[in-house]
Amino acid sequence: MLLKCELLCVARSTVYYKPKSPQNIDIIMLNWIRDIYQKYRFYGYRRILAELRKNGFEVNHKRLQRLLSVAGVKTIPTKQQLFEQFKLLNKPILSEASLIYK
Repeated sequence: MLLKCELLCVARSTVYYKPKSPQNIDIIMLNWIRDIYQKYRFYGYRRILAELRKNGFEVNHKRLQRLLSVAGVKTIPTKQQLFEQFKLLNKPILSEASLIYK
């Protein structure tokens, strides 16, 4: 096997690698995530995590974020969040030169 891998310029680890199939709990959790997302499109990962934990799932926030990206879930920002972003973008930039000449 070593000689074959060297001839093909392939690492042996790629030959022996077998990808894992998705777990049943992930599929069940994805269905719950989609249900929560359809009810509350403005929920972020923290609120979705709280809803899942309230329904009896023990899930890590990193695993939830991975599942959200797999499902293609993007939250819709609220008006308040949009306004905060607008205020940050339109904030005047103060430099040392502008402070000196005032």
